[in-house]
Amino acid sequence: IFNRIDVVILGYFMSTLGLGGLAGKKLGLNKLITLVCGYDLVYSRKTALYKYFSNRIMRNADMVWADSNFTGQVVCNEFNNKSKIRVLYPTVQSQYLEKEPVPGKTNKHKILTVCRLVTGKGLEMLLDAFVLVKNKVPEAMLEIVGEGPLLDDLKDKTIKLNIKANVTFSGRLTAEEL
Repeated sequence: IFNRIDVVILGYFMSTLGLGGLAGKKLGLNKLITLVCGYDLVYSRKTALYKYFSNRIMRNADMVWADSNFTGQVVCNEFNNKSKIRVLYPTVQSQYLEKEPVPGKTNKHKILTVCRLVTGKGLEMLLDAFVLVKNKVPEAMLEIVGEGPLLDDLKDKTIKLNIKANVTFSGRLTAEEL
């Protein structure tokens, strides 16, 4: 079966597919490309075994697609493979953009961000920047969708910046809710 596969693209490099892709790569039968997001890197460091396999997979990958410049830099520092890294930003599937607006709701001055609430996403800077937006457009709203360890710190910051009334934390939403 390996001789019929030209490229293995791993959506999550720590999956069993990662080990299969690594095996195929070692046999010289295919190219190995892996996608990496920040949470993948955290998870890949949880145990010595995970760390060992993630190192093997990342060092043998022909290309690494990182979901941000920050993640790409972490991969570069962690695995010393700068020449293999390309940033491939996540996008929104078109079927969600083609939906009709919900009647009675307006998003005229609403900013939405959807991500894990973790260091490196720039959420603290987003709140600082939102203060400038609110000063020019007082009715502007910011909705932050996602979960993570920074939630309480971000909520505290909205109070300190006096923007709490204009910022909503929605937690995790399903694709349909989003």
